[in-house]
Amino acid sequence: MPFTGSCAGRRSGCEWKLGKVQDEELGTLSRRALSPAVPPAEAAAWLEGLVSGSALLLLHRQELWAALDGWLSGLTRESFVEHLPLVRRAFADFSTSERRAMGERVKHLSSATARGGAKELMEELDPQRVARVLPVLSTILGVQLGEAG
Repeated sequence: MPFTGSCAGRRSGCEWKLGKVQDEELGTLSRRALSPAVPPAEAAAWLEGLVSGSALLLLHRQELWAALDGWLSGLTRESFVEHLPLVRRAFADFSTSERRAMGERVKHLSSATARGGAKELMEELDPQRVARVLPVLSTILGVQLGEAG
C-alpha cells in the first residue's frame, strides 16, 4: 500500500535517524519527493513528514536544502501561494532559534560552498532574486531576517 506524502516523509526521516539512509541517499529521496512530477500538495506533505520535530535534519543536510530550493524555485507563483500554508506548517513546530538559523542559512546561501553530491545542484544566486524572496521566507519561518549579514 503506498504511503501518503506525510507518512513517506516521516519514514525517510526515521530511516535517516536510524542510519538506514545515508546523507547522499536522503538527497536522492528528497529530489524525487520534491520533483516537479510530484503534485505540490504531496511534496509539501512529504517535507512536513520528513522534518517534523527535526529542524537539525534540515539545517545540516546540504542535499536536502538543494532539493528544497529547487522545488520552491520551480513552483509557479500561483502554486507557491496556494501551497504556502502547507510549507509553512512544515516549519511551524520549530523553535524561534531554529527558524532564525534557517533564515540566516538561506540568507547566506550565495556565499556558502556546496559539498558532496549537491555541488552540481547549486548555482550562483542572483542577489536581486534573493532579496525578493527574503520577505516571503520571513513569513514562512515566522521570523524577521536582519538587514546586516
